[in-house]
Amino acid sequence: MKEFILKTDKPIYKAVVQLVEQIGKVLPDKIKEDPLRIILTGGIAISLYCNSRVSNDVDAILSHRILLPQDMMVSYVDENGKTKVLMWDSNYNSTLGLLHPDAEKDAIFVSSLANQKIKLMVLTPTDLAVTKIGRFLDPDREDIISLAKEGLLDAEIVKKRAEEALEYYIGDDRFVKMNIREAIEYIKKYGRTLYRKETQGPTT
Repeated sequence: MKEFILKTDKPIYKAVVQLVEQIGKVLPDKIKEDPLRIILTGGIAISLYCNSRVSNDVDAILSHRILLPQDMMVSYVDENGKTKVLMWDSNYNSTLGLLHPDAEKDAIFVSSLANQKIKLMVLTPTDLAVTKIGRFLDPDREDIISLAKEGLLDAEIVKKRAEEALEYYIGDDRFVKMNIREAIEYIKKYGRTLYRKETQGPTT
């Protein structure tokens, strides 16, 4: 699997860690036998790969069914010295967007947190791009362009991954197929050559 340099020195990431630690406080010690996997998606995940827009909420896939603490939020000071608030989006639902069935398995390990109770992960750039294709609003287009400019996307790999993901969905897929074609054009236009192509596979 391609190795990625994650931007974990950002203030926004440290705020994410604070939120995750709040979750860790409500988890029993026995969960260490099978740690909770929190897989970052959305704008927060994008910010780990790119110097782009910063989201004000955390979208994440959780491996266990848990009761989250209420009104999870933290304040932090960003790179410009401004005080910001980061919230946990408890309404996020990964089944409503385009997601490859292997995306969770292929997620990249970021850090072990909450005294080994939680493994913080992030979707690969390819799977992040696929999640953006389903909705494909202006922020989603911008995120795909940002990933492409960083050299993190290969047009053919994204196309194959998105088409595979679409096979697992029901409903009118015509607009998604149009989105895939448009996204691939963005990647070809704004992308730069990868040092080596990303291949999907399980991480430890």
